[in-house]
Amino acid sequence: MPSNPELVELHQDLLFLLKTIHEICQKNAICYTLHGGTLLGAIREKGFIPWDNDADVAFSRKEYDRFIQCIQKEHFVDNISFENDHRVPRLILKREGRQTVFVDFFIYDYIVNNRWGVVLKIYGNMFLRAFIDDSVNLTAALMRKKYSPWKYRLYGFFQKVGRLLPDGVPLRLFTYYNTHFLCGKRNQIFRSNDGFQPIDKWLLPAKEMEEFKIVAFEDTQLMVHANYDEILTLFYGDYMTPKQYDDVETEAHDAMRKMM
Repeated sequence: MPSNPELVELHQDLLFLLKTIHEICQKNAICYTLHGGTLLGAIREKGFIPWDNDADVAFSRKEYDRFIQCIQKEHFVDNISFENDHRVPRLILKREGRQTVFVDFFIYDYIVNNRWGVVLKIYGNMFLRAFIDDSVNLTAALMRKKYSPWKYRLYGFFQKVGRLLPDGVPLRLFTYYNTHFLCGKRNQIFRSNDGFQPIDKWLLPAKEMEEFKIVAFEDTQLMVHANYDEILTLFYGDYMTPKQYDDVETEAHDAMRKMM
């Protein structure tokens, strides 16, 4: 466990949110998986990675749509809110005197199998996401050195164009594109609202979001991909060997939290 008292509190609050999500999903027979560093922590640490300061979960589009219907009926206490008017929906917890924490939701949509179709769908996705990303996400991407300078300026230009469109329209366009175009035989998926990745790390067989298992996480149990080994190996290589702490990644998350 982390020795920093603020990080201990942060993990307690994140765990509270993850338990809330799990409870809603269990009650309504909805499948999800821990994602990214949260999935890595579940398997390697049986809980949070010591320096992690946020949490991620992922759904198939079908399960996410069901989750939205259920969560909109929930009567949360005043310090919990759900935001789904951005590219990355999130459940947020704000407690007086403590850091704001959030769980980000990532969504898997179908994508074609042939390479040129994949390239076309992903670049179309990038073009439309520029309309809905805000300056915080662009700043975080810059801090992570995701873009070359000219791509950063081009992305920023499309962000400004997106602000000229009526509220809600850019997100509806983004969602419609990802759910209706270049879906192929619906046997391959990608995280349509996640950060930019090399193409080989975007794509998974659709079956990866069809089978799940329950694993220990801190003092509770949460849901993960049944085939988590293949997923974690794809993204982290030798994922059971801890890597050096990434200050730039955490700095980007801190910047986003302070803007909320």
